[in-house]
Amino acid sequence: MDSRSRYAKIAASALFNRPNGARMTTHLTIEFTEHAAEAIGEQTSTSFSYDQGAHVPQPGDFVELENSRQTFLVIGRVFSLKANYSAVKLVLDLPPSDDDQDFGPAH
Repeated sequence: MDSRSRYAKIAASALFNRPNGARMTTHLTIEFTEHAAEAIGEQTSTSFSYDQGAHVPQPGDFVELENSRQTFLVIGRVFSLKANYSAVKLVLDLPPSDDDQDFGPAH
């Protein structure tokens, strides 16, 4: 048996369920670029935890935070798998304004 077939047989539930059947927790840390931090004031990072299984935004997704009227763009995401939990770091920036988008020459 080569290593590819051995790893292909690992079920996703084996990665995210603890042996006793309890679900893992995800610790989510959100960091902001300098540009985004200027728009929201002094809060430059935040973190919280939730049960495994909730959607984790990926680069290119737009995110709205509970205490902010601003929409952010996810520009980075890093996962760390630990023994009893997983950790995810998201990096958020302001989305480009309509003026910043380059659609090429008008026809």
